Amino acid sequence: MSAGYVAVHATDDKAPTAPAASLAESAAASSMITGVPHRAKPSRTNSGLHPPHAFGGVAMTPFGARLRGLRAERGVTLRQLAAELQVSAAYLSALEHGKRSAPSVGLVHQVNEFFGLIWDDADELARLARLSRPRVLVDTSGLTPEQTALANRLAQTIRRLPPETVASIHATLDATAPQPKPRLRRAARRTTPLPLREGGRGKGVGTPDRLPHAGGRPTVRTLLVVCHSRTGGARQMAEAARRGASLEAEVTVRLLPAPQAQASDVLAADGYIFATPENLAALAGQMKEFFDRTYYAVLDRINGRPYAALICAGSDGHNAARQIARIATGWRLRAIAEPLIVCTHAQTPETILAPTIIDRTELIRCEEVGAALAMGIAAGIF
Repeated sequence: MSAGYVAVHATDDKAPTAPAASLAESAAASSMITGVPHRAKPSRTNSGLHPPHAFGGVAMTPFGARLRGLRAERGVTLRQLAAELQVSAAYLSALEHGKRSAPSVGLVHQVNEFFGLIWDDADELARLARLSRPRVLVDTSGLTPEQTALANRLAQTIRRLPPETVASIHATLDATAPQPKPRLRRAARRTTPLPLREGGRGKGVGTPDRLPHAGGRPTVRTLLVVCHSRTGGARQMAEAARRGASLEAEVTVRLLPAPQAQASDVLAADGYIFATPENLAALAGQMKEFFDRTYYAVLDRINGRPYAALICAGSDGHNAARQIARIATGWRLRAIAEPLIVCTHAQTPETILAPTIIDRTELIRCEEVGAALAMGIAAGIF
C-alpha cells in the first residue's frame, strides 16, 4: 500500500449498520483519526456521550448523541430545537445521524446558547462536533509503510471491529498519546457577593474587599466577559477574548451569558468586556436587559474600572457601541480601546438568521483585546 489519502467512512447510507461500540468509543475512534486526544471526564459517564442502546441502537455521531441526550434531558423535541436554531428538522435529524457533514462553529454556539452550556460543557460539545465528521480523510503522505497500512486496514475493517477490540486500540493510543497542554482554568464561581467597604464615590471606594499579597496587591483579580448572541457571532468574539485573557495567570476570566450575569458578578470583577450583536441598529435586547438589571445596583461602586466592547453587526455597529459607551460613562468606567466592530455584511433575512462564522483574523483581534485588558489588570495599570 502506497502513501496517500485514505478515506474512512464512518457512515454509509447504503450499507447496513453493524452493531457499534459505545459512542464514547466512537469519539475516541475519531480522536485516533484526527489526532485529537480523547479525554474522559471522571464526573460524566463516557465523557457525556450516550451509548447507542440508549437510543434504540441507532447509529449516531458523537455530536448527534450528545445533542439528542440534551434534548431528552430538557424535554425538547427535534422540531422545537430546529425551529429555535432556524434550521429544518430534516437537516437536524441528518446531522444527528451523521448523514451531513460536521456542524459549523456557528451552529455549535447556537446549541450551547439554547441549552445554556458554558465553560467545560460548551468546550466538550465543540470537541464532539470536531469529532463528528462522518467521512474522514486521512493523509498518510510522508509516513512509514506501516502507518499507511494501519490507516488502510482501519478504513477496511472498522465496521467489523468488535467493541472489545476497539477499546483495546483506544487504550493503546491513550497510553502513547502526548498529553495536551493544560489550560488555565478559572476560579470557581462565587455564590455570594463579597463584602463591601463602606464609603462614597471614587476609585477604590465601595469596591469588594480582597485578600492582599504581601505587597498589598489583590490575590485574585477578575475579568468579567458578558455576552449575548443569537446566531453565534458575538459568542465567538467573546470566547476569543476569553482565550486571550486566560493567558494572564494572575487574572481569573469569567464568561457569562447576559441573562445569567448579576450585579454581584459586576461588583466582584476588576474589568469588563461586553460582547453583543447590533440588532436593528441598536444594542441587542438581552444585553440591554442586563444593563437595566444591574445599572443602579452597581452605580458609584465600580468607578474607574476598565472595559472594552465587542460588537457583531450586519453593516454598521456604531449605534450599539455608542449605547454601551453612554452606559459605561454613567458607571464611570474607562475604555481601554475603541469598540471592536465586526461587520458580517448579512443583509437578507436568510443570511441575518443563519449561523454566523467570524473570520479568524477578527477573532485574533478579539484575543488581543482580551489579552491587553487582562495584562493591564494584572499589572495594576488599570
